[in-house]
Formats: sequence, C-alpha cells, structure tokens
Amino acid sequence: MFVDTGKEAADLYIVNHAKENDLVISQDIGLAGLLLKKGVVFITPRGKQYTELNIANALQFRYLSAKERRSGHFSKGPKKLSEDDILNFITTMKKILSKDAGD
Repeated sequence: MFVDTGKEAADLYIVNHAKENDLVISQDIGLAGLLLKKGVVFITPRGKQYTELNIANALQFRYLSAKERRSGHFSKGPKKLSEDDILNFITTMKKILSKDAGD
C-alpha cells in the first residue's frame, strides 16, 4: 500500500484500517496509544508489548523526553538492536500467536 508522504500519513492509514485483534509492529508509542483503544495488539521490534495497562506510562515518558529535547537536552538515542532484543521479540510473538491459536 502506498500512502501520501505527509508526516503522519502512514500512521493515519494504519489507524483508519486496523481492526480489533490485528497485530501491529512498530516503535511508535503514539501510534500504540491510538491503536490500543481499537483493540489492536501492539508490539515493538524489541518485543515489548504495549497494553492498556502500560501505555499511559510509556506516553508520559515520551512526553517528558520530548520536553527535554525542546529544552536542548538530547540523549544518545536508542541502542543497537541486540540478540536479546531479537529473542525477546520472538518470545513475545510466540505468546501472541499461541494465544490466538488457543494454546
């Protein structure tokens, strides 16, 4: 699917077309916040699953980080994807898929 090149065009497409129990893999916490309200399963490439229970804290941290950047304080950014991250992603995916299969 091709979408406009606008800043949020891909996110808007995903939000408008995602349905309950769809699976989205992204590191966009804001997108996660929107999709969880629709019943979408959301995980990051590092295997962290966002849920209604933990999204508020993640969004608060995102807000505080953006506030720090606006005041001129920049962090190093995300660390390189590690083997542990990949294993965590695989483990999370297996849990999600086995739950859907009824295991």
